[in-house]
Amino acid sequence: MTDFHKLINRQIKKHLKDFSWEKNETVLNFIIAVNESYKNYEQDSQISQHAFEVVDKEYYDITQKLMEEKQMRDQSIKALLNAVSSIDVNTGADEKHDSTNLLSLAEHIEKLAGQRMQAEVDIQKNLEEIKVLKNELEIKEKQYRELIENATEIIYELNENGQFSFVNPVIEKITGYSMMEVLGK
Repeated sequence: MTDFHKLINRQIKKHLKDFSWEKNETVLNFIIAVNESYKNYEQDSQISQHAFEVVDKEYYDITQKLMEEKQMRDQSIKALLNAVSSIDVNTGADEKHDSTNLLSLAEHIEKLAGQRMQAEVDIQKNLEEIKVLKNELEIKEKQYRELIENATEIIYELNENGQFSFVNPVIEKITGYSMMEVLGK
């Protein structure tokens, strides 16, 4: 038998075992054409799988970076909140001011209020940065989802048992099987 794709060989053995298809040029040409389609499909699938892996790695790296940045900002916000909550009239006792002199006390409170206002500005800036990072993450997730959903090639994921755990919607167009029919198979 000619060097055909394993699926073609299986179908030939199953359906054409009693037929001398090698001598029928039309059938032979058809089988060769289908075989080339299988080979091209496998090559395209490998390219798509590689592209998916690259995109998945980039998505993972970006997500990790965003999570690290968010964690750092959360820690900064927590540190700022702790600093603000720890400020009271006794803070700065080592500074020279007369607690009985209202003018000196007002200056000290004004200084603490200025520090608190600056801390609130910093917190708000960090919250805005987190919001921007969250929006960027949502955009990346949307791009990733659109890439998978609009791909013209089948993109799939197999679980540890070799069963399909994910397929993109183009599976139905290419194979005729719905996503639900393929999942878990």
